[in-house]
This record gives sequence, C-alpha cells and structure tokens, in this order.
Amino acid sequence: MTMKNTILAYLLFFLPVAMMAQKAWIDPDPINPDDSVTIFIDIKKCECQSLLGTTEPVYLWTWLPAGDEDRDADFKNGQWTASNPLMEMKSEGNDIWSFKMIPTEFYNVDAATVYDKDFHFLAKSLDGTGAGGGGCDEAKTEDLSIAVDPPTSGPIKVRAFPDKLDAEGSIATTQDDVFTLIYDNKAEDKVTMQNNDKPLYVYARANLTNGNEIKIATLKKVDETPELKMTDMGDGVFHFSIIPSELFKDLIPAGQKLDQLRLQIVQEGWTTADQTVDGIYTYVFVCD
Repeated sequence: MTMKNTILAYLLFFLPVAMMAQKAWIDPDPINPDDSVTIFIDIKKCECQSLLGTTEPVYLWTWLPAGDEDRDADFKNGQWTASNPLMEMKSEGNDIWSFKMIPTEFYNVDAATVYDKDFHFLAKSLDGTGAGGGGCDEAKTEDLSIAVDPPTSGPIKVRAFPDKLDAEGSIATTQDDVFTLIYDNKAEDKVTMQNNDKPLYVYARANLTNGNEIKIATLKKVDETPELKMTDMGDGVFHFSIIPSELFKDLIPAGQKLDQLRLQIVQEGWTTADQTVDGIYTYVFVCD
C-alpha cells in the first residue's frame, strides 16, 4: 500500500479515535460554556484499566469547576458506592465514553469560572469501590482534566490537531497517531500570501530522540514531493494530515523515535520568501 493510500485508509476508518490520542477531550473545542459540550474519555488510553471492555454502565464523577455542594440535585455525583443515575455516560464504542452538558448550567457557575477552573473528573462504575484500597484497584479511571481556554478573537492562521498544549509546542499524541496541520489563508497577514490561489506544500522536518534531523525532501524540492502537498478544503483552508511515523518511516533508524516535527508552508513553484507562510511550526510529542 502506498503512503497516500495508507493515510487515506487510516483517516476513513480510524480518524475519530486516532486523532484523540489523549485520554480525554471535549467537543467542540474551544467551547462556549453557555452551550452544549461533550466530554469524551478513552479508557484504552487511561492508566487505570478496570473499566476496559466493560458492558456495565459507566458514570461521570466530577469536582471542578464546581463540586456537589454547589450543583443542583440533578447534576450531583451521588455516592461513591452508588452514582447518581443522571450521571451515566454514553458508550461510543471502542471503550470511548461521553457525557453531554451545558457547563454553566451543569456546574451552576458562570463562564469565567469554567475558563478559570477547567474540567476535572473521572469515569467510574456505579459502585466505584472495586477491589478497594484506592488507586487503580478501584472501579474507575485515574483523575483526568481538560483545560478550557477562552476562544481567541478571529481566525487562527496556523494551528494543528491535536493542538499545542503549551508554548513549547507539546502535543498530546504519539508518532503513530494522525496529526493534522491546518492553515487558514483568510487569516493571513502577509500581503504576498493573501488570497492564495496556488497549491501549497509543507517542508516537513523531524528530530529524532537522539537529536538528529531527518526530512522527506530539501526545501527546494518540497513542491516536487506529492506526499507533502496540502489538501485544499475550500474557503481558503488547507489541511496536511499525516501519520508521522509512516511519513518518515524510511528515515527512522532502528531504536529511534520521532521527538518533534518542524513544519513550514510554501507555495508550489516558490522561489522567494514572499511565497512562503512566515514561521516554522514546531510540535513536540509528549506521549509514547
């Protein structure tokens, strides 16, 4: 199977799970705390595995941005040995569970508190005691959290999915999961790149865990390399979706893994910096 077909097959069948390599996530992201949001938990990614493969109901247990003492009766956790039935999560299949809420209504707080306190929670059985003794011996996941950031004003020029966790470019995913670079030309502030009508390519470099750099093609040859071409999604938006370990597989020595990606966007046929998107976008893998 070619690289292109491998990625296409992966996207068609496994994208919803693979792109969510983290233990928990929210949709939409960013959220409007006064509107519906869904929390997802992937038991396969959790350290505590007592709920893996369960066919019994699973319940959300949450304490921030507000605990039971501040929440209405319908939204309280209940007892550790008997969760509130209204806290039952929905099985999405493949050991992924979800819970839908309106955060300000559910937690009985304002939007600013949601943004300040974030979501803190776990998933558990109706009776979370399990074998007892605390930790992963109980019928639950470990404590989980999701940062809730206010939406930025206006469109973002370049972002990724999964997106950066911090200023260093950390991403909660592995080299074997789908990664997507997203470029919105409508947000472009560089005059020579505005209203782009040409195909775009990504100059893709990576650093291995030993610090060595590898790349698919030189900067001058990027637009001659089909696997580095971005997909035009319409309305000025371009995507570059890859499985990093597959893209660089012929360049990764035995015993080494990818530590980070360094990506730059250029126009087809570029000859000067005026035909490139400013910036080298770095993403560091923080999951094994």
